[in-house]
Amino acid sequence: MSVLTGPLKRAELRSDDRKRRLPFHYNPTTVTVTKSAEWKSTPRRGSKTVPSPEFIGTNGRTLTLTLLLDALESPDKDVRADVETLVEWAGVTDESWRAHKPQPPLLRLHWGGEPYFPGYLKDVTARFTLFASDGVPLRASVDIVLVETPDEPKPQNPTSGGVPDRRSLVLGAGDTLASLARQEYGDPNLWRALATANDVDDPSRVPPGTALVVPPMGEARRLSGARRG
Repeated sequence: MSVLTGPLKRAELRSDDRKRRLPFHYNPTTVTVTKSAEWKSTPRRGSKTVPSPEFIGTNGRTLTLTLLLDALESPDKDVRADVETLVEWAGVTDESWRAHKPQPPLLRLHWGGEPYFPGYLKDVTARFTLFASDGVPLRASVDIVLVETPDEPKPQNPTSGGVPDRRSLVLGAGDTLASLARQEYGDPNLWRALATANDVDDPSRVPPGTALVVPPMGEARRLSGARRG
């Protein structure tokens, strides 16, 4: 039997907390995965030679695809609910807001075999292409872009020497400890906790690509207060 034949498996997006899923109406015809790296090259005045580039770090992968939504065979005959789900996934979750760590949900594309890498929904572009006589949209083409987010490490056992509930991430280009603190805790003033947890003496000189430990909120507040003192 050809590998191109067999039972049809429907693709879907799932949130990593497994609370929500969006089955595709039709499987995508193309899935594009992109990976890039950051290099810096600074020409010197009057130099005849090409400057040597400096490797800054790698960016996360991006996944791009187009969803085709069709409600002609659906009892409610409306594709707006699925579009609104995607738009909502590009925003902050209620759970992360209550935890003072506002961020969108992590999503994965599931389509046979192993799921794709986890990522946040960066872009959602919906085009409604067919309408009922009363203006209700019946078809839509939705372009989405998922940006990879590293898997969070599991909490370590306290007897192993690690600190439970801490996780790590890589400082991106243009990020600072203050912007990271705003992203993780909703408070840029907690940059002091990141500096203390990572033994950073000068927060203005942390280069992109640096792996940083991110303490949980309670520890961050404690470390920030200790640093002020």
